[in-house]
Amino acid sequence: MRTKIKVCHIVSALKSGGAETMIYNYCKKLPNDYIFSILHQYKASEKNYIEFKEIGFDIIELPEKRRHPIKNYFMTKDYLKRNRIDIVHCHMTIANFLPLVAAKKAGVPMRICHSHESSIEEEGIIKRIIFYILKQICINNATILIACGQKAGDYLYADNPYFVLNNAIDLKKFSFCPQARADIRTRYNLDEDTTVIGHIGRFITIKNQDFLVDVFCDLLKKSSKKYALFLIGDGPEQNRIRKLVEQKGLDKEIIFTGIVNNANDYLSAFDAFVLPSVREGLPVVSLEAQASKLPCFFSDTIDSNCAVDQDLCTFLPLNKNIWIENLLLLSKQNNRNNVNFKAFEDKGFSIDKTVYDLDKIYKGAV
Repeated sequence: MRTKIKVCHIVSALKSGGAETMIYNYCKKLPNDYIFSILHQYKASEKNYIEFKEIGFDIIELPEKRRHPIKNYFMTKDYLKRNRIDIVHCHMTIANFLPLVAAKKAGVPMRICHSHESSIEEEGIIKRIIFYILKQICINNATILIACGQKAGDYLYADNPYFVLNNAIDLKKFSFCPQARADIRTRYNLDEDTTVIGHIGRFITIKNQDFLVDVFCDLLKKSSKKYALFLIGDGPEQNRIRKLVEQKGLDKEIIFTGIVNNANDYLSAFDAFVLPSVREGLPVVSLEAQASKLPCFFSDTIDSNCAVDQDLCTFLPLNKNIWIENLLLLSKQNNRNNVNFKAFEDKGFSIDKTVYDLDKIYKGAV
């Protein structure tokens, strides 16, 4: 009987982020040759904890790296060594340096550095020097370099060779569902005359929800149409964004859902999807929205390779007036069932196809 391969994923937080979604999507589809675990900081969201447990993950919470870096390092090293981990797969972009060093010291033979972001703030000469050193530590302590897209790879690895592993999705799960649309809109008392704009993302600075609230506020002032804005997710900035919404008197028009287990149903209920991130690699949710045949508005900082259907995707600079102008021209999709699944497959965004790429990497076949 062949011994199963032990793979340990390391993330910053086990929340509703793109890295966690990517890990879950792939590991759920991989063949039964692996034993999975995940190390994370902060309290895990109940949704993510349950989902990862259901597919067999061992889940370990570590001390916060910023407050307790030494304790975080030694607990990581101890876990990897004690459990004889074969592969460590780190998903924190430049912050991968710490677990990669710990994994090398623990004797983990395959150490994967995975870049999920296209850039990180590097203002000032001292910070640029520090970030350059941290990048080199990542590269020197990893045995395999992976990125979610070209921008994310070029940012972290420069001229070093790396694999692109797309943030693929289960296409059928996110196909438009008329019944789900009706159910969600009924739940929130929204008729078909209301244009529903949706956003899914953690409430953190780079997701730029402040900008989105400002855009929506002015959109209401410039249009006689009925609009609603859904903000799905949680995160440290959520309470501040809620207060901003209250100050603008938009409590009824802007709906906070928290983390949901059925994001696919909400996508069916939306009429447009918005992602005004300050920076981003290749977000999973951008693919999910297109699979639901939604018009998508992305900031131009996002990797343009996420555009599977060019007719659905609009990339905009972070200029409030430009976003308002484009949203005012929004028209609802008449046929949301006509999704070009082959285009997703050809670009490597179908999980049923790309899961074999990760399987080959883990088994040293690439």
